[in-house]
Amino acid sequence: MHPAQELRFQSQYTHPADEPFTYRLRFRMPAVVQDTKNSIRWVIAQWKQEPVSPAYSDPSPVLAQRFDDGVLHVTVQDGDCRCKVASAPMPDGSIWPARSGIAHDCISTRRGDPDNTACTADLHFDYGADPVLPSARGAWVDMQYRVEMSRSKPAAIEIHADGRFIVRVTGKIGYEPAPGKISRAKFKIGHYRDYLPSVDYMDIDRVEVERSD
Repeated sequence: MHPAQELRFQSQYTHPADEPFTYRLRFRMPAVVQDTKNSIRWVIAQWKQEPVSPAYSDPSPVLAQRFDDGVLHVTVQDGDCRCKVASAPMPDGSIWPARSGIAHDCISTRRGDPDNTACTADLHFDYGADPVLPSARGAWVDMQYRVEMSRSKPAAIEIHADGRFIVRVTGKIGYEPAPGKISRAKFKIGHYRDYLPSVDYMDIDRVEVERSD
């Protein structure tokens, strides 16, 4: 079961996935999260790529802003390989190890693979001086994403949080497009999660989108 309550752009406001656009989001999540151990899929903003090659049976969002277990974090896909690229502190206060270089925390999203199967991605990370994301629990957060998806030409995702540079991701970002088609970026913001026995609110102050240089 995947309850969803999301906002998305009308089709005329989408754009080719390989063109760079900057998204600025200001939002706040609930201060109290009842379950900080079992919310294994809680997506609060996502960028998909459509259409993609039918070789991918169930493509995940290329870029996803997530809130699993009440922890704000971000993932990026190289095909069917999903990598964590940034995170706020864990519920116990520990810090996810952000290391520049080749992606190191990646799992397969290919249908049929066991849960948490490790995979190797063609993604490279360059982190800022303070790459820990802020907690969004009960606090307003300003996230900025410069998004450019492609596997056949240079592509990059740059992430800022509350005005701080967090990370630049380069490499093979996203999926092969459907044959003869141009993939477009499909953006959504709001709750999309597996079942949890609680009602949780996401406050959205603003969403801004503009073409990047």
